[in-house]
Amino acid sequence: MFNQYLSSSKRLSKWRHTISHPIVWSGRGVHSGKSVEVRAFPYHPLPDEPLGVILNGYPLSEWSLSHHTLSTGIQHSLGGEIRMTEHLFAALACAGVDDLILDCRPQRTTDLHSLIELPMLDGSAAEYIQPLSAVRTQLLETDPRSSKRHPLIIQETLTIEHDQAQLIITPNVNQSCYSTTACSIEWIFDYPPLPIQHLRYDGSDHELALILQARTFGFLADEQRLRKEGLIRGVTNSNTTIYDQYGRAINQTIVPLEAARHKTLDLIGDLFLLGKPLVGRVYVNKGGHMINHLLIEALQSSVESVS
Repeated sequence: MFNQYLSSSKRLSKWRHTISHPIVWSGRGVHSGKSVEVRAFPYHPLPDEPLGVILNGYPLSEWSLSHHTLSTGIQHSLGGEIRMTEHLFAALACAGVDDLILDCRPQRTTDLHSLIELPMLDGSAAEYIQPLSAVRTQLLETDPRSSKRHPLIIQETLTIEHDQAQLIITPNVNQSCYSTTACSIEWIFDYPPLPIQHLRYDGSDHELALILQARTFGFLADEQRLRKEGLIRGVTNSNTTIYDQYGRAINQTIVPLEAARHKTLDLIGDLFLLGKPLVGRVYVNKGGHMINHLLIEALQSSVESVS
């Protein structure tokens, strides 16, 4: 059972966590098709060191969004650009890992300043979270300031609209939590030719296990165009659910409501870029990476204006 990798008591802990020993993931990028290796190392920040994820030598807080509709990318003036971060970051959020060192590089070069696309693996976050959950450990309390989580609590309703998509985030008066994955998410998935899918997630391990296993999906009608654009070079039947013009899966789906659940997975991974757990209720209609990015930027701006 996939649920063995999840524990709500660990995800909802008020204490920050890292991993106990190194982890390595390797695979091909979904669009570039290039082989990439990701190494994760434990990180116990000292009082004068930044909290959170250190990515290719720079704190995640120093990276900015680079807008793409098909995936999430982040860029750094000295660290280059990294794309397809959402699956790994969703796994970090769901495993309750706050602090670690990540080294991401193409397997055939040592140049960290080129465009890097993280491994697709099985198209979900399942292969990312399994080793993370196995080695997760609590930070040593060398400094109470750095060992406690400080969530971002939504105080007022915020509405984001882009194209036909809408995202509304409201205060959650019934919830006091510390984990990104514990914020409530309600999703109306309306992407023809697929039937409308309605998904509600309130923090249960059972639903989260389904979300984490939901694979990337695409439409057969888009294949020729995307390949002409030099994309989907790493797509296979084992890492992507493909639908025909009637909304029927050409290959086998992994979980029910897989498209809506995968979009929820992407949202969880994108919200990890906030750098702190989110407490609120999120309502999404026809969402995707672009509107997720607009929400993140709006929340980051509101935090900066308050501070």
